[in-house]
Amino acid sequence: MIMVQRCVSAEPWWEIDVPSASEEDKEYRVLLPWPDDGPEDLACECQSFIHRGHCRHQQEAFDACCGWTSESGSEIQTSKQR
Repeated sequence: MIMVQRCVSAEPWWEIDVPSASEEDKEYRVLLPWPDDGPEDLACECQSFIHRGHCRHQQEAFDACCGWTSESGSEIQTSKQR
């Protein structure tokens, strides 16, 4: 199998779970609408985001998202992309 890259912007939402800093075994789901959006464009289900419109989970999720998935196809990944 050859590893290839595919831009996830064709998908409707990218979900990333970010652990809570204050509650053990709790995670918050962060939704990324497009991989090239900035961290301020992500939506989180935590209370900070609900009340203030921003939270630390947004940046953590943004940093964790590479924006690419692996599948078969014609666009071969470089070692840096892998």
